[in-house]
Amino acid sequence: ADAAKAEAPKKPVGGAYGVFTNEKRDEFKKQAASAGDKSFGGPAKLASAAWKALSDAEKAPYQQKYEEAKAAHDAYKASDSYVAPEKKAKRGDKEKKAEKDKDAPKRPVGGAYGAFMNEKRSEFQKKVEEAGGKSFGGAAKLASAAWGAMSDADKAAYEEKYQATKAKYEADMATYKASKPEADSPAKSDESSPKKSPAKKSPTKKSPKSAAAKAAATKVSPEKAAKGAKRKASASPSEPAKKRGPKATKDEPSGPQLDAALLKEADDCGMRASLQNLAGRKEVVEKGFDGKKLLQALQAADGLVNKAKAALFGGA
Repeated sequence: ADAAKAEAPKKPVGGAYGVFTNEKRDEFKKQAASAGDKSFGGPAKLASAAWKALSDAEKAPYQQKYEEAKAAHDAYKASDSYVAPEKKAKRGDKEKKAEKDKDAPKRPVGGAYGAFMNEKRSEFQKKVEEAGGKSFGGAAKLASAAWGAMSDADKAAYEEKYQATKAKYEADMATYKASKPEADSPAKSDESSPKKSPAKKSPTKKSPKSAAAKAAATKVSPEKAAKGAKRKASASPSEPAKKRGPKATKDEPSGPQLDAALLKEADDCGMRASLQNLAGRKEVVEKGFDGKKLLQALQAADGLVNKAKAALFGGA
């Protein structure tokens, strides 16, 4: 089971730039080391500069490889061999997500390549087994190679099959939803019923006590009580206590500045969302990292936010 999991297609990250850095990582590490740069971001700087120097035609093969890897992963995810990775429970997340409806129609995935893979899966799996392999990844590699060798005209036929399957899925899903109307939840019925507001108690006015009544309650002679009342009446009223103003709040540190040029560079790498995610992390904001450094860390970590964050704090 562990071997099959290791051979399963991994989800590609970072777009075409991610594929480029994966292929050239060792090369950039050697260049950085030979130049005396042993920092974490050294290879990432070289990779970013080399990617910018490529023309659109030179970038196109990496984009194609990324799309093929993504389609292979999507096809694997839709297959019976798929094993979902274990997710770590988030701190304070007590609510369980709704379970997947097993009776609902299955959504087609992977586009034209997914339709091709579904049609040829058993054929490629048979070739892998004949060669002595047993993993799902072997069949996916053969499928990817066969798909890459096909002409656009041959691929168009599978695109038509995918669109037909997609249209059927949408019709089946509409019928399925209509057959299972949602029942009114008790929460909604509770919300619809008007809530009675608690009756407010009217404040009771205290009747002023006479000097004689006070004297009787405290066992003080009427003469002394009367003198005390006169003193209070003649005394000047005390000044009202000054209200304190709101406490000054400390300025919270703002996040790293992501200017337009940096965001465009992140777009070219397919890492804009990852950069914004990393820049918004509380620990990153408090540390005051530069936006450029965050992007370099992401590039070195293949677009993985947590991996980039760990590297930043490990080398900070």
